[in-house]
Amino acid sequence: MKLSCLVVCCLLFSSVILADSVEIFVSGEQGGIVIGRLTGGEELLYDKRLVPVTEDGYFIVGISRESKPIKKLTFRDANGKEQQYELMIGTRQWKTEYVKGLPQKTVTPNKTLLQKIRSENSQIYNARAKTENKAFFRSGFLLPAEGRLSGVFGSRRVLNGIARSPHSGIDIAAPEGTPVYASADGVISLVHEDMVLTGKTIMIDHGFGLDTVYAHLSKIMVKDKSFIKQGEIIGLVGLTGRTSGAHLHFGASWFGTRIDPGTLIKLLPSGHNLFH
Repeated sequence: MKLSCLVVCCLLFSSVILADSVEIFVSGEQGGIVIGRLTGGEELLYDKRLVPVTEDGYFIVGISRESKPIKKLTFRDANGKEQQYELMIGTRQWKTEYVKGLPQKTVTPNKTLLQKIRSENSQIYNARAKTENKAFFRSGFLLPAEGRLSGVFGSRRVLNGIARSPHSGIDIAAPEGTPVYASADGVISLVHEDMVLTGKTIMIDHGFGLDTVYAHLSKIMVKDKSFIKQGEIIGLVGLTGRTSGAHLHFGASWFGTRIDPGTLIKLLPSGHNLFH
């Protein structure tokens, strides 16, 4: 096995050549992504999932917040022979964030509201199950709104004094009506005007299992199933859903695995040349 280190796109990637025809660029931390290229026609599996690969061999894998320090990638050649390789995943320290002033019914929902939340979660699940087979993510990613970072990915959340699930994205505090832009090229996979937790919500499918979420909007300015270019205005910042003030919740996931959208912007910024 041959190992080499280099800098790609002026970012701190480590380039690991796992075999003559496999090269991987690793962010190397929980909530991050693995970016790589297959040049010999192999298939790639991660956590027993067959990973989609572009025609020129590139792929992305999402690493969960709770990932163990060592994860395995399985490569299968044209003859069906498999080889496993270990990825070292860096451990992150998670903050605790205390949020007050939320509508109590959204923190401790009653049975009726809980059923509505479950129905909305099913809609999100179904939208993610129909990912595009086009690598729109090649456009790279940009911050979707101007404002102050008021919430970070992965933080332990205490809402109105009650511990809840870790934060699944980043929050950008901005005045109501601030433009929200598509972080990357993609197809609108979900438009919802009134979700209990996220209010007016948009999802964009960037292909190959990668999507982004834009929540708490005051206005939605796109249609479901429409193609959108990076930087196009898709909505306006608001305070709909479970929120105590105007902000944009910006999330990302890979086949439903929540990942840090800040990682996408850092490792695949708009204008990058990684896929060239």
